[in-house]
Amino acid sequence: LQAMNELLESEEAPLPQAALQQWLQKLDVGWNKLLEMWESRREVLVQAHIFHLFLRDVKQAESFLNNQESALAHVELPTTVETVEAAIKKHKDFTTTMELNLHRIKAVIEAGESLISQSNIYSERIKERIDTLANRGNQNRELAQQWLEKLNDQWELQRFLQDCHELGDWVCEKMLMARDSSRDETQKLHKKWLKHQAFMAELAQNKEWLDKIEKEGQQLIQEKPELSPVVRKKLEEIRECWQDLESTTQAKARQLFEANKADLLVQSYESLDQRLGQLEGQLAYVDQGQDLTTVNKQLKKLQTMEAQMEEWYKEVGQLQVQAASIPPQTQVKGTVAERQSVVEARMVRLIEPLKERRRILLASKEVHQVGRDLEDEILWVQERLPMAMCQEHGSTLQSVQQLMKKNQTLQRELQGHRSRMEDVLERAAVIASIRSPEADCIRAGHDQLAQLWTLLWAETERRQLVLDAMYQAQQYYFDTAEVEAWLSEQELHMMNEEKGKVGFHTITTSITGSLNSGRTQYAAVAEETLGPGTDHRGLRRDHWPVVAAVSAAAGDGTSRLVRPVTTSNTGGYNKWDKYHCIG
Repeated sequence: LQAMNELLESEEAPLPQAALQQWLQKLDVGWNKLLEMWESRREVLVQAHIFHLFLRDVKQAESFLNNQESALAHVELPTTVETVEAAIKKHKDFTTTMELNLHRIKAVIEAGESLISQSNIYSERIKERIDTLANRGNQNRELAQQWLEKLNDQWELQRFLQDCHELGDWVCEKMLMARDSSRDETQKLHKKWLKHQAFMAELAQNKEWLDKIEKEGQQLIQEKPELSPVVRKKLEEIRECWQDLESTTQAKARQLFEANKADLLVQSYESLDQRLGQLEGQLAYVDQGQDLTTVNKQLKKLQTMEAQMEEWYKEVGQLQVQAASIPPQTQVKGTVAERQSVVEARMVRLIEPLKERRRILLASKEVHQVGRDLEDEILWVQERLPMAMCQEHGSTLQSVQQLMKKNQTLQRELQGHRSRMEDVLERAAVIASIRSPEADCIRAGHDQLAQLWTLLWAETERRQLVLDAMYQAQQYYFDTAEVEAWLSEQELHMMNEEKGKVGFHTITTSITGSLNSGRTQYAAVAEETLGPGTDHRGLRRDHWPVVAAVSAAAGDGTSRLVRPVTTSNTGGYNKWDKYHCIG
């Protein structure tokens, strides 16, 4: 039509052309309207198509939600730990699937929101549907989370209940064992006691189990107040069972302890009675001992016995305290009292034998000790007698002094030993006064020691007197030797008669005084040695060797002193002769 219209315009058509032009205009307007209507219709159909696609997705999402709601609506709480754990695992799988579906639902919601933003003709319906989907999805998510929390709470509760059940079963089992005594009838009492001690140790060890359950229960009550009634009830039940078990166990322990205590007391008394019997058998035979060593061994053995008796006295005291604490209604109370009386009576009977044994052994020890002391002292005196009876008196002044020192040392030793000697003799005299075979030997030793001791004292005193006399003689000889040496020096000065007379007079006077002094000292020694009034000039040389030695020394010295003088003046010999009385 437009082409035709263009042709007509080119040919410049008349009036019909104007009408056609008008008609064409109307046609163009109508065509445009048709195009607009068609476009509008097409838009509506597109939006309707998209809406129906959206509805398809919504229906699919709703089916997901329906399945979720159906699954969440038909859940039940399990009643055991295993089923709760299985339900938790299943629910976790369910929540995983639900999350995947929620992602799909979320895509549908986002598509609806896009349609709304594009001003879809069904925007209100779309908004309504996406709101429903969002609400149902959130609701299902909340329900799933709440159910998971319930399952977790149920797991904690069931685990607590399971622990309580296990502890309760254990307590019931131990209660049966504590109350059942038929199995222990064939066992000994001590073995029963040890077994029950092990049972109580096991009970104390498992007390931690109860404490752990108590702690878990209190924690559940604080964290889950809604579980408080169930938890509190279970805790009360388990506490009551545990208290019953403890009371039953303690009662049985007291019963076994008393019975075992009494049994141990009886055994202790029997053991002590056997030991006392052995000691009584040892005391039945008394060995006095053949020598001091044997007696000392017997005394040491007796001291061991006495020490044992002291320990047994203490043991009996402790057993008496234990026996007094046994309740009178105990069956073995009579047996304990009987054994106690037997042991105490036997201990009383052993007191006198022990004392008699000690007295006999001490007396035997004293006899053997005195005998040994007598032997030692006799040996001691015999060792010193040769020194006291020695005939060596010294040949020089120095040797005489050494012998005098030795004799004086011996005298001091005797003086220091006097108390020991007197003690031994006194103890020996006491034993010697007793009439017994042992006393005869002691009496002989006492007499022998007393004689030897007296002899030793007398010999040391006699030797001291002899040595004193010998010392005076040697001193006199020493003095005459000095005078002789001086006279030899003076001979050189007597060259003329006048001088000789004067010298002779002086020398005579000096010698006379020296010899008179020597004679006086010798006389004193002789009187002290032989007694007052003794005429020392009448002593014979063979009567006493010491006197002979002194006389020989004095005579020899005087002759040697006079001889040089008489050669110078023979007339003076008559005057000298009166002093030469010793020779």
